[in-house]
Amino acid sequence: AGNEAVDAGSVRTRRMIYGIGTDIVAVTRLQGMWERHGDKTLARLLAPQELGDFARAADKGRFLAKRFAAKEAVIKALNLSEAGVSFRDIGVHRCADGSPERSIVLRGPVAPQCERRRMRGVPLSRV
Repeated sequence: AGNEAVDAGSVRTRRMIYGIGTDIVAVTRLQGMWERHGDKTLARLLAPQELGDFARAADKGRFLAKRFAAKEAVIKALNLSEAGVSFRDIGVHRCADGSPERSIVLRGPVAPQCERRRMRGVPLSRV
């Protein structure tokens, strides 16, 4: 997670890394979860804005696995495992310019915690 802060004595902007998170998950695990539980799985794992992306995904299991791993990595990087965060509070979205890069959008109890830490962005690689 990135943190941009302006030095008191300069106008230069710095980026600092708050934490690094990673996660690996088997596609078959998430595919099976979706096949067994259907919409309950989607309601538990996806932010409302991700449902459209899921509907358009050719490989539903792969889509869910990538989202699950990204969200777990964010939870680890920001040390939120005991903060009562829901997977639905963490959204993975295309950047506004339409590039294939992804951005993280934080909602719910996660957002104020990041604001208190002066975090301005959560970079995400390879989703």
